Amino acid sequence: MEKLITKLKEKKLTVASCESCTAGLFSSQLAQHAGASSVLLGGIVSYSNKIKQEIVGIDNHIILRNGAVSMACAIAMAKSIKEKFHSDISISFTGNAGPACVDEKPVGCIYCCLIVKEELYVYQWMLSGTRNEIRNKVVTYMMKELYNKINL
Repeated sequence: MEKLITKLKEKKLTVASCESCTAGLFSSQLAQHAGASSVLLGGIVSYSNKIKQEIVGIDNHIILRNGAVSMACAIAMAKSIKEKFHSDISISFTGNAGPACVDEKPVGCIYCCLIVKEELYVYQWMLSGTRNEIRNKVVTYMMKELYNKINL
């Protein structure tokens, strides 16, 4: 994590997040380290569909057509948060960490979107484990992906 913050600082990049199933875990883990305030602009925890629509600005049709647990929703979340925070990088997390099926998606089905400047990357994970193990795994995976993308 400190490596990620150092690299973001070196490249003078800022980050904003929109988190659903991770409920702020990405931002929280980033903020645990010194120097985070120079790269982390903030984030929105959009756990409910109402917040996704009213605060984040996700079009209701995306949720009705694809579900909140979908690639389309993850992309819309990342695009919206990047615009709202004027960040260089945005990251979104939406999915089903359990314990039951959501939007007909099985437990462990996670969608993420990472936008670095103008490059958009999408991810779908099928993870196993407990609710919190799934949440921790996807945050760890996406931090590695973020580091790799900015280290190109």
